[in-house]
Amino acid sequence: KTGDPDMSFIRNAGEQIAAYLHSGMVVVLESTTYPGTTREVLLEIFEETSAAKGQKLEIGKDFFLAFSPERIDPGRKDFKTRNTPKVIGGITPACLEVATAKH
Repeated sequence: KTGDPDMSFIRNAGEQIAAYLHSGMVVVLESTTYPGTTREVLLEIFEETSAAKGQKLEIGKDFFLAFSPERIDPGRKDFKTRNTPKVIGGITPACLEVATAKH
C-alpha cells in the first residue's frame, strides 16, 4: 500500500538463521533488496538474538556477514550467470575476505 518492500521473507530467514548462529559461521544475503538491508535487518536480528542467548558473537571476528545482489537479469539475452560479474560486499573487511575466499 505504501510502496515499501516486503521484508518479511528476509526477516523470517534471518530469524531462522539466528537461532543457529555460531562462531565461524558465514552468512551471505543474495537478494533483490534495498541498500542497507544486510546491516539494518540481518545484522540487527543476529546481534539481538545472540545477546538474548547470552552469546557475545562479534561481527567480523566470530561470524561473518555479506551481501551479494542477484545476477540474473531476465530482460538481457547477452548476459548469463557465467559472464555476469559477481559483486560481494562485507559488513567488515574481515567479512568481505571470508565471503570471497576461494575454497
